[in-house]
Amino acid sequence: MVSVALLLGIAVYVSAAWGGVAEHFPAPLDGWGRLVRPTIKAWEVTNPALWLAAHLAFGMVVPGSVLLAAGRRPGDVGLGMPNALGGRLMVSGVLVSIPFGLWLLNALPEGAIPATLRFGDLCAFLAMVPEHFLICGVVTAIMLPGRRLPCDAPIAPIEGGPFTRVLRWLGLAQPESSARGGRWLGWFGLNRASFGAVIASGLMFGMIHVGKPALELVLSVPGGIAIAYVTLRSRSIWPALCAHWSLNLAPRGLSFLFG
Repeated sequence: MVSVALLLGIAVYVSAAWGGVAEHFPAPLDGWGRLVRPTIKAWEVTNPALWLAAHLAFGMVVPGSVLLAAGRRPGDVGLGMPNALGGRLMVSGVLVSIPFGLWLLNALPEGAIPATLRFGDLCAFLAMVPEHFLICGVVTAIMLPGRRLPCDAPIAPIEGGPFTRVLRWLGLAQPESSARGGRWLGWFGLNRASFGAVIASGLMFGMIHVGKPALELVLSVPGGIAIAYVTLRSRSIWPALCAHWSLNLAPRGLSFLFG
């Protein structure tokens, strides 16, 4: 019940500035969403630096201060360096972003992905840091026992056939363990609590994309679950963040090279 209450509180807090959910709250809460979010959204065009500062304050300074007061260290919610598995997942995520970026170029309307990088785009990339911190790091952590990311990622020895060895290298194909929640969850190195945490984070990630193009909204939920999973297993937001940056930069690079 505590986890649910914390999740609902963060959902209300996040929706005040990110996504269009707050605009549909019942009165008088809808007034907050209709006042705050449009103001911050307007800064994205008129003053990107101020827009970025608002996101840093809203997504990192405020929740970070609350967590420090509660006795949590930055590494407990994903600001530390990734473990060995995190490094492997970061490399894999960057490599996957290239073909996925090529698919996006063909799936989105012409001109939807500009080939140039402007100051506002740079601010948007930097704004992903508080987004990942709050949605992936903090939300995933508070849904777990102890309200912090686990110190160790359970990884079975890298052995077996070639395909199994690749999966084990990525932290998958873990042996069944009833303590982790059965065969299916154990294969991913999860238990019931960690599975619920990554699902909650993925849904929150989808929530902040309300109002975005339909394709982006649909992809945001499974994408959010994936980056929450990487954050959980690597104990850091940086591997998923680097993959997310690459995912946004790859279409631009391909568009620049091939028009």
